[in-house]
Formats: sequence, C-alpha cells, structure tokens
Amino acid sequence: MNKTPSPPLNNQITTERVSWVWHNYFSSLDQWLQQVVPVNVAALEARIAALEAQMLVVQGEIDTLQAEMLTAQADINTLQAEMLTAQADINTLQAEMLVVQADIVTLKSQMATAQAEINALQSDVLRLEPGYGGIRKTTPQTIGTLSAAYVGITNYQEISYSFPNGVTANLANGTVFVNDIGDYNLIINSSITFDAVANGGRTFGLRLFDTTNSTVALSTTIFVGKDAEGSTSSIIVPAKILNVNHVFRLEVGNASANFTNFAVNGVNFALNKLSAQ
Repeated sequence: MNKTPSPPLNNQITTERVSWVWHNYFSSLDQWLQQVVPVNVAALEARIAALEAQMLVVQGEIDTLQAEMLTAQADINTLQAEMLTAQADINTLQAEMLVVQADIVTLKSQMATAQAEINALQSDVLRLEPGYGGIRKTTPQTIGTLSAAYVGITNYQEISYSFPNGVTANLANGTVFVNDIGDYNLIINSSITFDAVANGGRTFGLRLFDTTNSTVALSTTIFVGKDAEGSTSSIIVPAKILNVNHVFRLEVGNASANFTNFAVNGVNFALNKLSAQ
C-alpha cells in the first residue's frame, strides 16, 4: 500500500514536495471521477439507447420508402413499356393516315377530272338543245326627249315563254342572260309614240347591248316618215352571240333629230337560238 507522503517542512523544491503535490492532485481527480463520470455515463447510455430506437424507426421508414420506390419504379417501367407500345401504334396510324391522304389526293384529282368531263358533257348537251327566252313590257316607259344617246328599256312585266331554256331574264333591269354562244334570232316587237314633225323623215336606232363588257352585240335602224306620231314594228334580226354567260339589254337612241315626248308603250324582246357555235 502506498504511503501518503508528508508535506515538506519548507518551501524548497524537493523530491518529497513534488511527490506530495502529485499525490494530492491525483487523489482529488480520483474522487471527482468516482462522483461525476458514473452519472454522465448512465445519461449517455440512455441517450444512446433513445437514439438507437429512433434510428430503428427511421430505418423502418427508410425500408418502407425503398419498398415504395421499388413499386413506383416498377409502375414507371410498366408505363414506359405502355408508352412505347402506344408510340408504335401512333406511328402505325400516322403511316396509315399518309396512305389515306395520298388516296384522298388521288380521289380529288379523279373527281376534278370527272367534273370537267361532266361540265363538258353538259355544255355539249346545251349546245344540242334549242335555246330561247325573252321578256315582255306592257307598261309604258316615258323617255321624254330622245337624242343620240342610247337609253335602256327597263321594268318589264312578263316572261315571254312559259318554259324558257338557256335564256334567263331580269324583268326590273330589262336584261336577258344567255348561257351558250351561237347563232340567235333577235325578236323585237315594239310600240313607240312621239310627237310628229312635218319637215321630213327621221330615224332612231334599236340595239342589243352587252352590259357585261359594255359592247354592242347588234343594232338596227327604224325609219319614221313626216307627220308620224309613232312607230309599231316587228323585227327579226340574226344575232351571233360570241360571249357565254353575258347579260344583254335592249336600248333605244341614235336619233337623227330629237324626238319629243318619246315613250315606249310596249315591247316584246326575245332571243331564239338557231345553232351552236
């Protein structure tokens, strides 16, 4: 058993004095360790146990998450496989749509060709059929003074034929519409009145005017003797219609001298087709 050294008798640094100091230091340290360290170790052990329990809980949660991630990855893999299948189906459908589109283009081309042939056939049929139609005016139209300028005869009251063919009419505008070219007879039956003059004969003109391109298709001259107060005439004039789908109007004008109180009391204006062009 170690003997506790006696304290030195003076303040000189000696071997006995150093031994005494270290003895006291280690004795105090041993007493502190016996009191403090056991308490702290127990607390640390409890804390470690609690942390280990928490770690077990966390590890369980991690294991659960990993299992869910594996399930999710399997679902993702399944979806990716389904997407690849769907993409393959889409590619197949797109290829089929391209084929169908090409077929549609071909069909449209064939339909356009067939329509052109149908139109040509219809045109040929129209050329073989007689064309006729016209309009009749029964209400007077007062023009007043007729001079060189032409005036359109408008506001007709009736269609001349019950079943016109190839010639349609607009009563208000006083026009006829011809849907085929060819040789026609222009038929004009007119009843016109004006003031008489005693100084010799006069003339005025009737013309078939193409309102579509503002050209004269046909014109004729009416002679009036002195002292005449009117003119009643029936005219049949050959007319060559060279423009299909054009609109024509009957006009009066080109007076050699002024006609006063000029009035168109009645007109029958018709076109009858003779042959195809």
